[in-house]
Amino acid sequence: MKISKYNKYVLSVIIYIIAISLFSSDLIWSGDFVFRIIYKYEEGDITEKGSLSLSAYNGKSSEVVIPAYLDNLPVTEISDSAFYNMIDKDDASGRLKYRSPDFITSIIIPDTVQYLSANLLILCSNLKNLKIGAEVRNFNFSVLNNLQKLASVNISPENSAYTSQNGIVYSGDMKELIFCPRGKKGTVTIPDKVEHIKEKAFAKCGKITEVKIPDSVKTIGPEAFSESVIIEIKVPDSVKEFSLPEGITEVPWGIFSDCCSLEKVYIPEGVTRIRTDAFRNCKNLKKIKLPESLKEIEECAFANCNQLEELIIPEKQKKLNGLTIYKREVLYLYLKNINYLT
Repeated sequence: MKISKYNKYVLSVIIYIIAISLFSSDLIWSGDFVFRIIYKYEEGDITEKGSLSLSAYNGKSSEVVIPAYLDNLPVTEISDSAFYNMIDKDDASGRLKYRSPDFITSIIIPDTVQYLSANLLILCSNLKNLKIGAEVRNFNFSVLNNLQKLASVNISPENSAYTSQNGIVYSGDMKELIFCPRGKKGTVTIPDKVEHIKEKAFAKCGKITEVKIPDSVKTIGPEAFSESVIIEIKVPDSVKEFSLPEGITEVPWGIFSDCCSLEKVYIPEGVTRIRTDAFRNCKNLKKIKLPESLKEIEECAFANCNQLEELIIPEKQKKLNGLTIYKREVLYLYLKNINYLT
């Protein structure tokens, strides 16, 4: 007899529950939450109960507030399964059934939590607001990239590793912009203290139309704006242009790939190289201004920029003398008009 995929899943869930029950002495059930006891060890022997790890949330509230303590034990971890193994009992049949966590819109993580599992929120597709406590360190915010409705991430002011402004995550010293929630809308103005925009910081931001970058920014990570719909940066309203800040020395690989709304790009003096795939699939890109300092355009930097009409080159590099362009890239730089900056 063949077992359907659904039945296989239900069977695995039942096995999971049985396994948990066998070790029930290590679990604490409290309302909508199930916690696992983390013991302290000394020379290989258990000495006492140390803290708790959140193993499961089976509540029905869309706004989840995780407790900081239970039975005088601090909650210090949140495991992969916390918002994954959600089980309900069907009132009509009495059978167990799986319930998706996609109804959750808000999660508040207490200050006692030190560790967040990488795949913790992978199925919380409708999450809009996330608050992270004071003790979380070394969290990979890129695991939140596919949460398209997440509009705000707020960090406890007591957290020394991270901070937040207007729902955007920065390093504790405000020198690095780490993560912009994918559901954030409108205009983003980056504070003057920021020096680096992290890899994929704005990737897949489908609702931001403008980003204002200060001159304090020195480096921009790869794919920082890939697959976004950003129209303009540091330019007057309604103008579809992108102006990189002074101090940038190279345009990273894939930084604006698939940014289909970009029409004009102005690259400042000091930039020496445009990396692979930097503007790949920018299908509405029409105008590019190159600086005198530019020495190299890597392969596929402008691949599939089918509307590209104008390349502005300084007189010093007229006819691209002294500028290295990979052979295949020449095919992508087929232009209707070439202007020279005098």
